[in-house]
Amino acid sequence: NMGGVMGGFITLGVNSGPADERASSVTPSTYFTFCVLMVAGSVFAFFFVIRPSSVVKADGSPVEFEKTESAEGLGELKEVAKLFTNRYMLLLTPLIIQSNWFYAYEFGGINGLLFDAPTRGLNSAIYWGISGISSYVGGTYYLDREDLGGRRHRAIRGLALISAINIGQWIYAIVYQFGTGYDKGNAPDPRINYRDGSSYAAPMILFMYCGLADSLVQTYAYWIIGAISNSPKTLSRYVGYYKGIQSFGGCLSWIIEAEGTSYRAQLMICSALAVIFIPPTYMVATCIQDKGDEGETEDLVEGDGALRRDRYADGRGYAQDRGYMEASNAGRKKKPARIV
Repeated sequence: NMGGVMGGFITLGVNSGPADERASSVTPSTYFTFCVLMVAGSVFAFFFVIRPSSVVKADGSPVEFEKTESAEGLGELKEVAKLFTNRYMLLLTPLIIQSNWFYAYEFGGINGLLFDAPTRGLNSAIYWGISGISSYVGGTYYLDREDLGGRRHRAIRGLALISAINIGQWIYAIVYQFGTGYDKGNAPDPRINYRDGSSYAAPMILFMYCGLADSLVQTYAYWIIGAISNSPKTLSRYVGYYKGIQSFGGCLSWIIEAEGTSYRAQLMICSALAVIFIPPTYMVATCIQDKGDEGETEDLVEGDGALRRDRYADGRGYAQDRGYMEASNAGRKKKPARIV
């Protein structure tokens, strides 16, 4: 998110000035500044970014590239098409759509409507900064913490946590939106500036809360998709589906914004989506399994011939559909290794 942070501070700097010169929208110089930075970045990348074939892993081994023949390419298209009938992807679709839908409201109905240009830049920088930090904290110190429980328990508890935070965000937004009456055609005059004290605090905190909830929802979405399978090829398809549907949802939200839909109506749509995705995502979370090994390529969810629930003699654990794994030197049964 460093690009968003830097872009926000650049917008703040370019548009700052005396109170009577504050712009309600960004100036042309802001766009020219970003164009120059993008061109400079392209030139820098051309000369200094190394080729993928030169990348070496931490253990000293080179990165291996899997070549795909033309015949396999056709098969890959078929596999991608199957994603639209994959029950786990279909169940996660409401979560995926919601994960980018709210940007039209947050950046239009809050940051764009309420604040002047330099304050929007400052808000954006803080928004993306909080988003990056909360994503790291949520993933590192909760979702990936094996000592907090198995993956299935983390999936369920993580869903409860991010859902509560996300719904809290929309309750805050509803209270502020309907309490102030701000909407299209009824913006503050003059627009709120970061020097305005208490009138700046409430909407600024709301916008920061949006950045927190945004990153946690998307972090959880990526995490639960990664927990469905151990196969890199399968996961690449899942993430492709995620980004495609996510962008489609974002596109629809911006179309609604462009059609002149009130921000109150957009807020209620965002709030509804925040509730709708919880039940189907919970269904996926309850199917996440805690076993497998690093070489396992089967899906780690119940159903579709992947893994099923079973009990060991001690009343705990799960067994694979293919039966217990054989010990290397005997015919006794052995539990599959766990992965996190």
